Amino acid sequence: MICGEAFLTLDVRHREDEVRTRAVTEMTLHAEEIARRRGLSVRHRTRMDQKAVPMDSFLNSQIEEAVRKTGAEPHHMVSGGGHDAMIMAEKVPSAMIFLRTPGGVSHHPEESVAVEDVEKGIECGLHLLEQLVRLPALQMRKQRA
Repeated sequence: MICGEAFLTLDVRHREDEVRTRAVTEMTLHAEEIARRRGLSVRHRTRMDQKAVPMDSFLNSQIEEAVRKTGAEPHHMVSGGGHDAMIMAEKVPSAMIFLRTPGGVSHHPEESVAVEDVEKGIECGLHLLEQLVRLPALQMRKQRA
């Protein structure tokens, strides 16, 4: 049996909007070409076009320092997910700390983390808070308050 219709969703993410948009265009054109050769048709529509939101470079550098203080080596990645940090970044400097998920399973009931990684994450957060509270700009705010 051959189905008469198929549906799919593309979730394309990239740190640069231009690269992401170009990839979607290229995939769509490729699908249309395959369909044309096979006597099929393709219909597509964009339901959402979420712009990339860069995280704060200063906070990222502070997180990197805090990670190193835990004895771990920082790994940089682009999330691309619609985290709260995307919304917050429009108003205040924002950054994120992620924990490893065995097998890369994310946003699924089988998602898990190692207890040791949770401990390192908490330790990193504590180092980060200690670093930030020592910043001259924050010291001046505390004196004024």
